[in-house]
Amino acid sequence: MNACKTLEGLRTNNQFVPIGWPGDEHVLIQNRDEVGRLMGLNAIDVANALRPTLLKGGVSEAKADYWIRENAADMVGPRLKSYLKFHYFTARAKLAVVTM
Repeated sequence: MNACKTLEGLRTNNQFVPIGWPGDEHVLIQNRDEVGRLMGLNAIDVANALRPTLLKGGVSEAKADYWIRENAADMVGPRLKSYLKFHYFTARAKLAVVTM
């Protein structure tokens, strides 16, 4: 006798997370003010971490620093209102017993 798992109730969904701002009616998450603020801080950290890559890729120091400063201004302001869209699937495992 072999046991194998199959999936049932497969569903797909999207979740919008604000980046650097609290979001609006599209944001259906708890603590959206805090999540938006943290996502903005993460975006600033990512831009700072990319500086060496930009320089190695031939971007001048002045231009790289400008891009990083402008990104930080967008996240703190924000001058733009952007989202990160998570696309995900959910399902339940159903145990099926196979007899041979």
